[in-house]
Amino acid sequence: MSSAIACGSAVTLADQWVLLTPLDSCNSLYDMNRLSKVLSVSVPSEAAKVFDRIARQEGRNKSELFREMLRVYQAYRETRTFESLQRYGAAAARRRGIEDERDVERLIQQARRA
Repeated sequence: MSSAIACGSAVTLADQWVLLTPLDSCNSLYDMNRLSKVLSVSVPSEAAKVFDRIARQEGRNKSELFREMLRVYQAYRETRTFESLQRYGAAAARRRGIEDERDVERLIQQARRA
């Protein structure tokens, strides 16, 4: 028999209830050993219907679909960041009259001689 205190456990002391563990910070042994975190999100009901329909059509559960959506969004953000840096670099090169790799090599050689 375990002597662990359950999440939200309370005892009586001198006829008063005392909460031993707060409900919002419960970390049961199950929760501590979990590799995933349960999230709760709020979306418009139509978006929830679309989400359910896509999961059903793809034969996935909602967790799998959400994880895939997150991976795709992360890739999108990384691509967007890369493209932004690429545009910045191209504009900076144009301002300096750099048109191709030969110009870059020439500037490197000039900097090394200086």
